[in-house]
Amino acid sequence: MREKVILQALFLILFFLPLGLDDYLIHLFTSSFVLALLALGWNILGGYAHQVSFGHAAFFGLGAYGAAILAHRGLDPWLALALGGVVSILGGALALPTLRLHGAYFALAMLAYAEVLRVVATVWEGVTGGAQGLLNLPSLHLPGVDFGSKIPNYFVALALLALGAFLAYRIRYGALGLGMATLSDEEAARSGGIPVFRLKVLALALSAFLAGLAGAFQALYVGFLEPPYAFNTEWSVFPLVASTIGGRGTVLGPILGTLGLYLGAELWIKPLLERGYHILTGVLVVLAVIALRKGFLGFLEDRYAPYRPRS
Repeated sequence: MREKVILQALFLILFFLPLGLDDYLIHLFTSSFVLALLALGWNILGGYAHQVSFGHAAFFGLGAYGAAILAHRGLDPWLALALGGVVSILGGALALPTLRLHGAYFALAMLAYAEVLRVVATVWEGVTGGAQGLLNLPSLHLPGVDFGSKIPNYFVALALLALGAFLAYRIRYGALGLGMATLSDEEAARSGGIPVFRLKVLALALSAFLAGLAGAFQALYVGFLEPPYAFNTEWSVFPLVASTIGGRGTVLGPILGTLGLYLGAELWIKPLLERGYHILTGVLVVLAVIALRKGFLGFLEDRYAPYRPRS
């Protein structure tokens, strides 16, 4: 219940936030919402279902190419955006055999899966545009709204993030989330009659859908797409790191981890060290992971547990 209240307060603040921001900051927040949606998707598989993936760039890229190709061929961009998530689920079916693997083997298989898709996108020129990519993608549109400005895209990205948070919350606090939680010990879950593989498939599909939506919006927002960008390793590493720092297995953690990590790097670290700021960011991330072994939310839980009223 506390997480729900905090989420509602956070989204209320983010709704009114553009009133005091210039275009550059609105763009940074829009990009952070895309990354937070991707992190929420990663967290369903890696946090709720305990299947740590190193290859979510695959789902991001599938959603991005799904939306980009459909919009490029004349489909309404709004419909292409929605279908981007569906394309990601369908493409994710190719990764189902990896769910038979465990631990590091699963993580590495997912990494290879994303790399294979990048190569396929590069050589399949007739559909993806190959190495040249797809240019001048149509943007989202509404009568009387200028999607060439930053604010409309900000609210679309925020709405997608709210949808992702709603879905993640319903999963975590529902029967599906309870079932996924048992996957931390698959043998015990299997012996207790839990349908382990079916739960993994559901986690993969839901995770792919949110990651695909993030990719679909990003493709239509930036207006171009090429394989190295769509399947960039950053889309795999960032959600893992942001969820770990914020709090794996929670709803709020991936969002706070993303906002803190991305905006902190862009607004504070980059101005201090323009060249090589990634190095300083990396060092700070390592220190944060060491200091916050349960994530930021876990740290707060432990820190303030003695002050809670006893029933």
